[in-house]
Amino acid sequence: MPLTACDPMGRITSARSGKYCDNDSTHQVCAKSLPADFAHVTGQGNWSEAVAGQPWCVCKWAYKGYTGKGHHLDVNCAATKAKGKAGCPASS
Repeated sequence: MPLTACDPMGRITSARSGKYCDNDSTHQVCAKSLPADFAHVTGQGNWSEAVAGQPWCVCKWAYKGYTGKGHHLDVNCAATKAKGKAGCPASS
């Protein structure tokens, strides 16, 4: 099943065509609405403040780090390539 677009508007800098979370082997989890504190909590500075509230392709390891610290991140499973890493069923 092909991936759906994480951001139909094409604003994601780490995504193929700005939309799809399959551009590389890292940014494969589609966050429905990126929290402002995501980058800070995962040790990446504060870049997420500028794109907070937008859908975004995040790193597999950063997703695990963020949720592992007790934070919740809504994932668009149909737009996530690394389904198992993001807790998505393989058939979504």
